[in-house]
Amino acid sequence: MDVDIIEAQQIVSSKGTKIVWLGSEPIEYISKLLDMEKEQFLFIDPNELFSNKDMMKLMEDHVFMCYHGNSSKFVVNHLKNNNIRSYNLKKGITSIVGEIF
Repeated sequence: MDVDIIEAQQIVSSKGTKIVWLGSEPIEYISKLLDMEKEQFLFIDPNELFSNKDMMKLMEDHVFMCYHGNSSKFVVNHLKNNNIRSYNLKKGITSIVGEIF
């Protein structure tokens, strides 16, 4: 399911989950860009996630975020195919803050 940043913040707050950053920049940098606490974020390498079913199960109700929303959408669809509900930040971080490079 695609969500905007406000919906993402509500999900993270109400479900006690995190926004999962799939990019290469440090969480500290991303949290400052979005003016959010760094504790609300988590970094995961999608390749490690896909190869670990136990880790995938832990991603229930997390919001996935990448640069333009494509990689995170792919991850969310993969989790959905494994019966794990998660969310995609539609259009990625660039839709909120512009290009970060």
